[in-house]
Amino acid sequence: MRIEEEIFYDYLQKNDLRCSAERKYILKIFLDSEEHLTIGDVYQKTRARFPKINESTIYRNLLTLAEMGLAAQWRGPDKKTYFEHKYRHGHHDHMICDQCGKIYEFVDPEIENRQEKSAHKHKFQIRDHKLVIYGLCRK
Repeated sequence: MRIEEEIFYDYLQKNDLRCSAERKYILKIFLDSEEHLTIGDVYQKTRARFPKINESTIYRNLLTLAEMGLAAQWRGPDKKTYFEHKYRHGHHDHMICDQCGKIYEFVDPEIENRQEKSAHKHKFQIRDHKLVIYGLCRK
């Protein structure tokens, strides 16, 4: 069993939440993907196995994964909410192509240092941050 699954089951138990087959399958889809998933992406994959499931169930379960610290969520330029792995995944930023929608992840220590210096200069304590750069990729 993966550590993420242990966190999942512990969280459900501590919060008196049901461990349904649908909920477990949503977790599996999320953990088995390294992509930036939308609610629609998870819905399509889950619906193949659970035809009566609805998008609001998917959304609530993905939000629960975020509350557990397993997922991070953010809004893309297409106004869709994206979910990606957070637990044991280092901080990174994103570049998104306005044309094809491809999402690129990157890490730049210089950008991180500049943010820290700016925060220090303004006596600001950073809790979290997201950097998303929009533009056009090579394609």
